Amino acid sequence: MLAKPIPKGEIGELAKAALSRDFETLRAKLQGDVTTLGEWVGAETQIPEANKKALLNEAVTEYINKAEPALDGQTALHLAANFPTTGNSTDLGTMVFLLKEGANPNAQDNNGNTLMHHYATKCVQDLTAASREQGAAILTNYMIRILTLAFYKGNPNIANAAKQSPFGILEDSGLKYAASDTVLAYQAALRGDTPPGKVEVCVKDQMPSKQEGPHAAQVSAGRAANENKDKKADGCCVLS
Repeated sequence: MLAKPIPKGEIGELAKAALSRDFETLRAKLQGDVTTLGEWVGAETQIPEANKKALLNEAVTEYINKAEPALDGQTALHLAANFPTTGNSTDLGTMVFLLKEGANPNAQDNNGNTLMHHYATKCVQDLTAASREQGAAILTNYMIRILTLAFYKGNPNIANAAKQSPFGILEDSGLKYAASDTVLAYQAALRGDTPPGKVEVCVKDQMPSKQEGPHAAQVSAGRAANENKDKKADGCCVLS
């Protein structure tokens, strides 16, 4: 999971850029293609001007979310993902960039896996081989990514072909880490809750701000509803 897949045939140029795992390459490719699409839509005299913006948005979204048959149906969002050796990596910025441009956080590949499935599975694999000291850092790095997807309406309850959900993969792993508040935090975030207590994911400089993304209002409302629940808890932000 999350290793660069080997294409089984021809793939699109955006998929190639995503597989490069280089943010600047991907951004330049996508922005260039969006400009080209905009010029094409703008030049179409048979399309009413009032409809052009919506048509362009639809075309861009369809382009970003194109499933690649030669790569098991994965999208650019799947392909650009990578787990870094440290918490500081451009893969978070790449993910947020794609999500803002219209990438579907719940896009499923041929096996029904969303990107959240991939992260949850790889998290369990890495934790299984880790010491307790290593486990905390590994879990935090994965949860930052899972929480970012949740912030943009990634759903932890979508079942893949094996009838596993991302949350179920973590919950059923049997690992002691999987029962922690950190793992449970992203599910609470989808309900708009900011649970009190120790949530070991507080990386403000790597997370989108609470004003960004379609889920921001719900998260903010949940935080406001919970702000007086546990003043004495050693709490930390779920989303900032």
